[in-house]
Amino acid sequence: MQFDTLLELSDMFPNEESCKKYLEKVLWANGEPVCAHCKNTKKIYRFATKPTQFKCGKCRKQFTVTVGTIFHGTHVPLRKWIFAIYLFTTHKKGVSAHQLARDLKITVKTAWFMKHRLRTAFENMDFGAPMEGTVTVDESFWGMKAKNIHYHKRPKHNQGRKGENKLKIFTMLETNGKVKSVHVQDLKSQTLKGIIFNHVSPGTTIQSDEYNAYNGLSWMGYNHIKCDHGRYQYVNKENGATTNAIENYWSHIKRAIIGTYYHVSKKHIQSYLSEFDYKFNTRNKTDIERFNLAILGSQGRLKYSQLINKLND
Repeated sequence: MQFDTLLELSDMFPNEESCKKYLEKVLWANGEPVCAHCKNTKKIYRFATKPTQFKCGKCRKQFTVTVGTIFHGTHVPLRKWIFAIYLFTTHKKGVSAHQLARDLKITVKTAWFMKHRLRTAFENMDFGAPMEGTVTVDESFWGMKAKNIHYHKRPKHNQGRKGENKLKIFTMLETNGKVKSVHVQDLKSQTLKGIIFNHVSPGTTIQSDEYNAYNGLSWMGYNHIKCDHGRYQYVNKENGATTNAIENYWSHIKRAIIGTYYHVSKKHIQSYLSEFDYKFNTRNKTDIERFNLAILGSQGRLKYSQLINKLND
């Protein structure tokens, strides 16, 4: 099945049954049903009156392809879910909850919850082996500038690395490869090196700025090269070290947040980072490949109560 436009998408998914059959084809290997409760693949019975309803011969429980996924228990028609996934994955700078609510004729609350379920799918993505070759690492502080805050409400020490109320973002970018962004609580050497060790293969060339938290990467088996921003050195002519690529990536995210989302809370910043990482890592794929990849990552249920509890953490 191929589709390149919303009109073709509408023709391809005219009803709920067609949506469930497509999910079966993508989520189940060779389209063969797998019990959502016990993972059994043998003696699975299909209901004659409900072709998309199954019963497991082992645990005797009924299920559909949506059980245990981001679609589990949804009251929104799957057809609207399909349209939401297509819009969310093809719009490079995202779609706001208000815009999605208008497009699908649903409430803003429902659209907001759907988007967070989709971001859960993005967080589940595994883009292969650890980073290799040349990897750029850099850290950033995101948040309101002190000069834009009322004098009496302006927090002290809000500039640069002293911005206690700002979001701390750490990003690793593989040259001509993938990107990984992480919201961290601090930018201490132990924190950043631990993330690098988990995502970057030993022997890789790591380029960074002069921040002293990166000192010691050579002892960990990496080829560490630097550019010194403190001396207005943005490309080291001796070894070619630069962080310009990451700053370019951040600029796209910030433009999307300012132009589409307007505000991102601290509780959900990692979900937004996963969304933009996913779109960057699939930049060379077609719209339908990106669409199918999002469906493949839809395993795992997110309840509204869990999302609210996350807000209250």
